[in-house]
Amino acid sequence: EICDDLIDYPIDTLDAFAFALQDVNSKPRLSIRIKNMDILKNSMKYIRGLTSKDIGKFVSIKGVLKQISEKYVVTNMIKFECASCGNIIHKVNNDSLLPSIKKPNKCWCGSRNFREILRTNHDRQKIVLEEDYTQISSGQILRSIPVIAEEGLCSMEMENIVLLGRNITITG
Repeated sequence: EICDDLIDYPIDTLDAFAFALQDVNSKPRLSIRIKNMDILKNSMKYIRGLTSKDIGKFVSIKGVLKQISEKYVVTNMIKFECASCGNIIHKVNNDSLLPSIKKPNKCWCGSRNFREILRTNHDRQKIVLEEDYTQISSGQILRSIPVIAEEGLCSMEMENIVLLGRNITITG
């Protein structure tokens, strides 16, 4: 039942896992990683088999790593303080495609003067996964899909494991 929930409602299920992990362990910044999803036949997909029904689902895709971008930094949240009244304004990056956050326009006191007091960032890298030519019929065009890797998935350790031309499975 938990596996079905993970596949059909991944965000809610992973949030529940994270909440349970916080109750058990007080250490900050622990991440949940799901491995061996390929044992669940419902979650394994070919790139050409992905459809709009798979959006928001937890799936595994096998393919050949064709391209890896340079790492870049994405801002998660910035906390600003109004220089006039001391009001604190949190700006959160809810758009996963935007790399930065803009300053607030105006405080409720009318001031437009803000200073940044806290910023949280994480690393991001774009990779391109292409179908394995052995998995398709002759004459078919190889399909590819862009994938965004974040935080620990684009670390130095991962750079040594994930090499161009290597067959990998991506789950997410």
